[in-house]
Amino acid sequence: MGGQQSDAKTKRVALVCTSASAMGEHATGAWLEEIATPYYAMIDAGVDVDVISIAGGSIPLDAASLSGDFFTPDCDKFTKDETAQKAMKNSTALAKVKASDYDGVYLAGGHGTCEDFYKNDALTAFIDAFVAAGKAVAADCHGPIALLTCKKPDGTPLVSGAKVTCFTDSEENAVGLAEKVPCLVETEMKKLGAKFEGTADWTPNAVTDGKLVTGQNPASSKACADAFLVIL
Repeated sequence: MGGQQSDAKTKRVALVCTSASAMGEHATGAWLEEIATPYYAMIDAGVDVDVISIAGGSIPLDAASLSGDFFTPDCDKFTKDETAQKAMKNSTALAKVKASDYDGVYLAGGHGTCEDFYKNDALTAFIDAFVAAGKAVAADCHGPIALLTCKKPDGTPLVSGAKVTCFTDSEENAVGLAEKVPCLVETEMKKLGAKFEGTADWTPNAVTDGKLVTGQNPASSKACADAFLVIL
C-alpha cells in the first residue's frame, strides 16, 4: 500500500479522493463508503491500492457518511483497519504521483470533489494520461465531476458519445444541494453529448463504456468497483 513498489504481475491502482472539507460554506468532504468499498474490493482482488488526495495528508470525511445506514459494514471495517487509517491520514498528494506508475485510476466521491476535482488542471491531465494509455478509469457519485474537463486522445470530450452516469440532478435536488454545487454533473454530461444512464434515486447503478466505469451514488460503490476490476 501507500507507495510501495509492486511486482510486475500485481495491478496497482490510484484511489483518488478529495482534500476539500467544505463546498463553499457547506461542510462536506469525501464520502466514506465510496472509499472503503472500492478499497476492499480491490484489496480482496489482490490489487495494490495507493490512497491519493488532491493536497495530500489527512482526507476529510463528510459527517453524514459516518452515520445511520450510510455507515456500512465496509465503513465500519475501514475505520478499525490500521493500514487503511494510516493511508487515509497520510494520503499521497496528486502532484507527487505519475499516471504511468498505475494500471488504473478510481475517483471516489463526496461533495468535496465539487470543490477540488472540478476544473482541476492537474487532475484532468492525470486522468487524460490513463485514457490516452488505454487504462481503466472509474468514478463514482460526484467523482465524475472530474471527467467533465477530460478529453479523448483526439481532443473531444471524454464523455461525448459515452454511456455514463453520476449523482443525478434528481438526487442533488433531493439532498437540497442543487443550488450549492458548482454545476449539476448530469446536466453538464448531457451538454457534452454523453449517453446518460440514470436510474431511480439511491438505486445501485454502474455503467461501463470501454475502459470507463461510472457509478451513480454511494449505493453504487460495489457495482462500480466490481466493474472497474473486470476491465482492470
